[in-house]
Amino acid sequence: MIMIWKRGFVIFVIFLFLVVAFVLAAPSAPTDLIFNNNATADYDQGNFFLNWTSGGGDAEANYTIYLFSNNTLYATAQNGSATGYVFSNTTESNYTFIVEAWNGTGFKANSSGNISIYVDSSAPSIALPVYTNATAKKNSTTLTLNISVLDGLSGTTGTSCLIDVNGSNQSIGFLGGWCNGTIGLSGLNDGNHTLNVYVNDTVNNVGLNDSFIVQADTTAPTASLSESSSTTTSITVSFSCSDNLDSGPSCVLSSSSGTVSGSTISGLSCGNSYTITVNATDSAGNTALNSDSMSTSSCGGTGSTSDPPFYTNTFVEDDVDFTQKRVITRELAEKHRVRIKFDGETHYIGVKSITGSSAVIEVASEPQEVTLNVAETKKFDLNGDNSYDLEVILNSILDSKASITLLSIEEPVPEGEITSGETPGEAEGAEETKTNLTWLWILIGVILVVAVVWFFLKKTKRS
Repeated sequence: MIMIWKRGFVIFVIFLFLVVAFVLAAPSAPTDLIFNNNATADYDQGNFFLNWTSGGGDAEANYTIYLFSNNTLYATAQNGSATGYVFSNTTESNYTFIVEAWNGTGFKANSSGNISIYVDSSAPSIALPVYTNATAKKNSTTLTLNISVLDGLSGTTGTSCLIDVNGSNQSIGFLGGWCNGTIGLSGLNDGNHTLNVYVNDTVNNVGLNDSFIVQADTTAPTASLSESSSTTTSITVSFSCSDNLDSGPSCVLSSSSGTVSGSTISGLSCGNSYTITVNATDSAGNTALNSDSMSTSSCGGTGSTSDPPFYTNTFVEDDVDFTQKRVITRELAEKHRVRIKFDGETHYIGVKSITGSSAVIEVASEPQEVTLNVAETKKFDLNGDNSYDLEVILNSILDSKASITLLSIEEPVPEGEITSGETPGEAEGAEETKTNLTWLWILIGVILVVAVVWFFLKKTKRS
């Protein structure tokens, strides 16, 4: 009986030892799962290496990895060591990983480790809500951008904005959903250029917005001012502005005096000169101006046979005497003239008509008219003192305008030469009149001599 009891006790002890040994040999659950190559433990782009550390136990021989998505078993896998599991799937969803450890006899650990991650494969949304597309700018200036960045999954931690300008990235800092800052435009040629805006989200999905354009404009517009006409109180001009990129640059007409309305400046005084200016500005801020001095019609005429309204424009050069100015060069269209002052008197030099290679020039106030070919010159006596005071040179004819140069000279008129203001008949008549007057004075002298002699002879006879 005692022997049976002892034998039973020994068997119980051996069984108990085996149970304890088995329990002690059973693997523990893996702990502290580690995700490598991820920016965050909550989100990833969908390509990473799942790694974990063992919970201990030499008998761990295998691991089962369960993968659930949307509460449905997505996949299972076996792994023979704690070296991990490669996951690659960019489908956006919430994925839960459960890892169980098994020993060599087929018993699993008492518990399992798990972790969840959301795959984010969507790039952030990029917008420039207050930017006017194709904004025109000089390439020497900067462009201010207000870039909105939105990301509904992993978010914007570590976000930055990169703007590609002419092949070079410029960075603008991110704060509170916005990248607000300026970029330089140096190196851009005239024309439209695409602004490539790159932005990353927390897990480094990179978005691109290439729908925004900047128009580089380094060329100034042009401003033209021509074909003016005048009355005694107003001047009317023809003006325009154009630009190589901007179809409608601003075009502003101004005057040193008077009131501007459309193309007419009114409220002026007769016979005075005024500076008329047209200013052009394109969308990029490039500017250009064109100015000219123009005059209203004279108040009481000039003595010329071609007084207004024949002449439609007068350029004033009589602020000082012509002998001080010495040289004046102007491009004059038909019915345009220049006003000068010589020896205290006003004179006009005008273009009455133009052909392909010649122009009819009138010098007044005593009208003197001559036809000049290109490169031909003519001298004029302005005050009738038998001395040339003015030389007119016709330089060229281009675009229906005659380029003339006025020279102040002092040169005696050669003896016998007819000045520009005389005709041959007038010169001969003047000479004949001068001869007749000479003989008249001789005759009067002879009569006086005879009268005196007669008077004294008569007085002597009486005595």
